[in-house]
Amino acid sequence: KALWRYPDVPRVLSDMKVGRILIHDRSPREGETLFDGINGLPGATVMTVAADGSTNKHRYWEPHANPSHENRDEAYYIDAYRRVLGEAVACRIRRTVRPPGLVFSGGYDSAAIAGLAGPCLGGRELVAAASVMPADYRGTIRHARRWVEMCARDMPHLDVRHVTREGRTVLSGLEQTFAQSELPAGAYHFVNSELHETLAGAGAQVVMDGHAATTPCTRA
Repeated sequence: KALWRYPDVPRVLSDMKVGRILIHDRSPREGETLFDGINGLPGATVMTVAADGSTNKHRYWEPHANPSHENRDEAYYIDAYRRVLGEAVACRIRRTVRPPGLVFSGGYDSAAIAGLAGPCLGGRELVAAASVMPADYRGTIRHARRWVEMCARDMPHLDVRHVTREGRTVLSGLEQTFAQSELPAGAYHFVNSELHETLAGAGAQVVMDGHAATTPCTRA
Protein backbone atom coordinates (compact mmCIF):
# COMPACT_ATOMS: atom_id res chain seq x y z
CA LYS A 1 0.00 0.00 0.00
CA ALA A 2 2.88 2.36 0.71
CA LEU A 3 4.23 1.82 -2.81
CA TRP A 4 0.82 2.45 -4.31
CA ARG A 5 0.79 5.94 -2.85
CA TYR A 6 2.83 6.70 -5.98
CA PRO A 7 0.76 6.67 -9.19
CA ASP A 8 3.59 5.28 -11.33
CA VAL A 9 3.81 2.03 -9.39
CA PRO A 10 1.96 -0.68 -11.36
CA ARG A 11 -1.08 -2.51 -9.99
CA VAL A 12 -1.08 -5.47 -12.35
CA LEU A 13 -1.47 -9.04 -11.13
CA SER A 14 1.34 -11.40 -12.12
CA ASP A 15 -0.06 -14.06 -14.45
CA MET A 16 2.87 -16.31 -13.54
CA LYS A 17 2.23 -16.04 -9.81
CA VAL A 18 -1.51 -16.55 -10.20
CA GLY A 19 -0.83 -19.62 -12.35
CA ARG A 20 1.53 -21.08 -9.76
CA ILE A 21 -1.07 -20.55 -7.05
CA LEU A 22 -3.72 -22.36 -9.11
CA ILE A 23 -1.50 -25.42 -9.57
CA HIS A 24 -0.30 -25.33 -5.95
CA ASP A 25 3.31 -24.70 -6.92
CA ARG A 26 4.78 -23.54 -3.61
CA SER A 27 8.44 -23.61 -4.61
CA PRO A 28 10.09 -20.36 -3.47
CA ARG A 29 11.08 -17.66 -5.94
CA GLU A 30 13.26 -15.00 -4.36
CA GLY A 31 11.62 -11.60 -4.45
CA GLU A 32 8.43 -12.82 -6.13
CA THR A 33 5.19 -11.03 -5.25
CA LEU A 34 1.64 -11.21 -6.53
CA PHE A 35 2.15 -8.11 -8.69
CA ASP A 36 4.21 -7.44 -11.81
CA GLY A 37 6.93 -4.85 -11.34
CA ILE A 38 6.97 -5.18 -7.54
CA ASN A 39 9.66 -7.34 -5.96
CA GLY A 40 10.37 -8.14 -2.35
CA LEU A 41 13.60 -8.54 -0.42
CA PRO A 42 14.42 -11.77 1.41
CA GLY A 43 14.90 -11.58 5.17
CA ALA A 44 18.04 -10.03 6.64
CA THR A 45 18.86 -8.32 3.33
CA VAL A 46 19.59 -4.69 2.49
CA MET A 47 19.29 -3.30 -1.03
CA THR A 48 21.05 -0.11 -2.02
CA VAL A 49 19.75 1.87 -4.99
CA ALA A 50 22.28 4.19 -6.67
CA ALA A 51 21.45 7.46 -8.37
CA ASP A 52 21.76 5.77 -11.78
CA GLY A 53 19.14 3.17 -10.83
CA SER A 54 21.55 0.28 -10.32
CA THR A 55 21.00 -1.89 -7.26
CA ASN A 56 23.17 -3.88 -4.92
CA LYS A 57 21.91 -6.46 -2.39
CA HIS A 58 23.70 -7.44 0.79
CA ARG A 59 22.58 -10.14 3.18
CA TYR A 60 23.83 -9.32 6.65
CA TRP A 61 22.72 -12.47 8.50
CA GLU A 62 22.02 -16.14 7.82
CA PRO A 63 20.66 -18.75 10.22
CA HIS A 64 23.17 -21.23 11.53
CA ALA A 65 23.42 -23.78 14.30
CA ASN A 66 24.77 -22.74 17.68
CA PRO A 67 28.13 -24.53 17.96
CA SER A 68 27.16 -25.70 21.46
CA HIS A 69 24.48 -27.91 19.89
CA GLU A 70 26.67 -29.58 17.30
CA ASN A 71 27.99 -33.15 17.39
CA ARG A 72 25.76 -34.28 20.26
CA ASP A 73 24.00 -37.61 20.69
CA GLU A 74 20.31 -38.30 20.10
CA ALA A 75 19.41 -38.09 23.79
CA TYR A 76 20.79 -34.54 23.94
CA TYR A 77 18.72 -33.38 20.98
CA ILE A 78 15.54 -34.95 22.35
CA ASP A 79 16.07 -33.24 25.70
CA ALA A 80 16.95 -29.89 24.09
CA TYR A 81 13.91 -30.02 21.80
CA ARG A 82 11.64 -30.81 24.74
CA ARG A 83 13.04 -27.97 26.84
CA VAL A 84 12.90 -25.34 24.08
CA LEU A 85 9.43 -26.26 22.83
CA GLY A 86 8.15 -26.68 26.39
CA GLU A 87 9.29 -23.18 27.31
CA ALA A 88 7.81 -21.75 24.11
CA VAL A 89 4.43 -23.30 24.92
CA ALA A 90 4.60 -22.20 28.57
CA CYS A 91 5.37 -18.61 27.55
CA ARG A 92 2.14 -18.48 25.56
CA ILE A 93 -0.05 -19.99 28.26
CA ARG A 94 1.16 -18.94 31.68
CA ARG A 95 -0.21 -15.39 31.58
CA THR A 96 -3.47 -16.00 29.75
CA VAL A 97 -6.66 -15.01 31.54
CA ARG A 98 -9.04 -16.64 29.09
CA PRO A 99 -8.57 -20.20 27.75
CA PRO A 100 -5.67 -20.87 25.39
CA GLY A 101 -6.53 -22.47 22.05
CA LEU A 102 -4.86 -24.85 19.63
CA VAL A 103 -5.43 -25.69 15.96
CA PHE A 104 -5.17 -29.43 16.41
CA SER A 105 -4.57 -32.27 13.95
CA GLY A 106 -3.19 -34.91 16.29
CA GLY A 107 0.02 -34.91 14.25
CA TYR A 108 3.56 -34.59 15.51
CA ASP A 109 3.65 -30.80 15.89
CA SER A 110 0.25 -29.99 17.35
CA ALA A 111 0.25 -33.13 19.52
CA ALA A 112 3.60 -32.08 21.00
CA ILE A 113 2.17 -28.66 21.82
CA ALA A 114 -0.94 -30.25 23.34
CA GLY A 115 1.07 -32.62 25.52
CA LEU A 116 3.53 -30.00 26.76
CA ALA A 117 0.71 -27.57 27.52
CA GLY A 118 -0.78 -29.85 30.19
CA PRO A 119 1.54 -28.95 33.09
CA CYS A 120 1.22 -25.22 32.31
CA LEU A 121 -2.56 -25.01 32.45
CA GLY A 122 -3.00 -25.04 36.22
CA GLY A 123 -6.15 -27.15 36.07
CA ARG A 124 -7.64 -25.29 33.10
CA GLU A 125 -8.42 -26.82 29.72
CA LEU A 126 -6.78 -26.26 26.35
CA VAL A 127 -9.43 -25.68 23.68
CA ALA A 128 -8.41 -27.73 20.64
CA ALA A 129 -10.20 -27.20 17.32
CA ALA A 130 -9.77 -30.15 14.95
CA SER A 131 -10.80 -30.42 11.30
CA VAL A 132 -12.38 -33.85 10.85
CA MET A 133 -14.98 -35.55 8.71
CA PRO A 134 -18.36 -36.38 10.32
CA ALA A 135 -18.38 -39.30 12.77
CA ASP A 136 -20.34 -41.51 10.37
CA TYR A 137 -18.08 -40.76 7.37
CA ARG A 138 -16.97 -43.88 5.49
CA GLY A 139 -15.31 -42.34 2.42
CA THR A 140 -11.69 -42.39 1.32
CA ILE A 141 -10.65 -38.89 2.43
CA ARG A 142 -7.99 -39.08 5.12
CA HIS A 143 -8.72 -36.89 8.10
CA ALA A 144 -7.57 -36.32 11.66
CA ARG A 145 -10.38 -37.79 13.78
CA ARG A 146 -8.54 -41.01 14.66
CA TRP A 147 -5.40 -39.20 15.83
CA VAL A 148 -7.32 -36.49 17.63
CA GLU A 149 -9.30 -39.08 19.59
CA MET A 150 -6.12 -40.95 20.50
CA CYS A 151 -4.61 -37.76 21.94
CA ALA A 152 -7.83 -36.82 23.75
CA ARG A 153 -7.82 -40.24 25.43
CA ASP A 154 -4.40 -39.62 26.97
CA MET A 155 -4.62 -35.84 27.44
CA PRO A 156 -7.59 -35.12 29.72
CA HIS A 157 -6.82 -31.39 29.69
CA LEU A 158 -8.01 -31.11 26.06
CA ASP A 159 -11.42 -29.62 25.27
CA VAL A 160 -11.74 -30.88 21.69
CA ARG A 161 -14.07 -29.04 19.31
CA HIS A 162 -14.69 -30.89 16.02
CA VAL A 163 -14.97 -28.87 12.81
CA THR A 164 -16.54 -30.97 10.05
CA ARG A 165 -16.69 -28.48 7.14
CA GLU A 166 -20.36 -29.38 6.57
CA GLY A 167 -22.07 -26.77 4.41
CA ARG A 168 -18.78 -25.11 3.45
CA THR A 169 -16.74 -25.21 0.26
CA VAL A 170 -13.62 -23.54 -1.07
CA LEU A 171 -15.85 -20.64 -2.17
CA SER A 172 -17.17 -19.99 1.34
CA GLY A 173 -16.02 -16.61 2.61
CA LEU A 174 -13.60 -16.25 -0.30
CA GLU A 175 -14.11 -12.51 -0.82
CA GLN A 176 -13.92 -11.79 2.91
CA THR A 177 -10.69 -13.76 3.22
CA PHE A 178 -9.13 -11.83 0.33
CA ALA A 179 -10.30 -8.50 1.77
CA GLN A 180 -8.72 -9.33 5.13
CA SER A 181 -5.37 -10.59 3.87
CA GLU A 182 -5.16 -8.89 0.46
CA LEU A 183 -3.57 -12.13 -0.75
CA PRO A 184 -4.97 -15.15 -2.59
CA ALA A 185 -6.80 -17.58 -0.34
CA GLY A 186 -5.35 -21.05 0.01
CA ALA A 187 -7.32 -24.14 -0.93
CA TYR A 188 -8.25 -24.73 2.71
CA HIS A 189 -8.87 -21.16 3.75
CA PHE A 190 -12.47 -21.95 4.66
CA VAL A 191 -11.29 -24.72 7.00
CA ASN A 192 -8.80 -22.42 8.71
CA SER A 193 -11.46 -19.74 9.06
CA GLU A 194 -13.87 -22.16 10.72
CA LEU A 195 -11.17 -23.46 13.05
CA HIS A 196 -10.35 -19.93 14.20
CA GLU A 197 -14.02 -18.99 14.49
CA THR A 198 -14.56 -22.06 16.66
CA LEU A 199 -11.70 -21.10 18.97
CA ALA A 200 -12.85 -17.49 19.12
CA GLY A 201 -16.36 -18.67 19.99
CA ALA A 202 -14.88 -20.70 22.84
CA GLY A 203 -13.28 -17.54 24.22
CA ALA A 204 -9.70 -18.45 23.36
CA GLN A 205 -7.26 -15.66 24.16
CA VAL A 206 -4.34 -17.01 22.16
CA VAL A 207 -4.20 -19.59 19.34
CA MET A 208 -1.27 -21.94 18.82
CA ASP A 209 -0.62 -24.30 15.92
CA GLY A 210 2.14 -26.43 14.44
CA HIS A 211 3.25 -23.79 11.93
CA ALA A 212 5.12 -21.40 14.23
CA ALA A 213 2.14 -19.07 14.34
CA THR A 214 0.74 -17.72 17.60
CA THR A 215 -1.83 -14.97 17.34
CA PRO A 216 -4.32 -13.16 19.56
CA CYS A 217 -7.86 -14.38 19.00
CA THR A 218 -10.88 -12.10 19.12
CA ARG A 219 -14.41 -12.94 18.09
CA ALA A 220 -15.58 -10.89 15.11
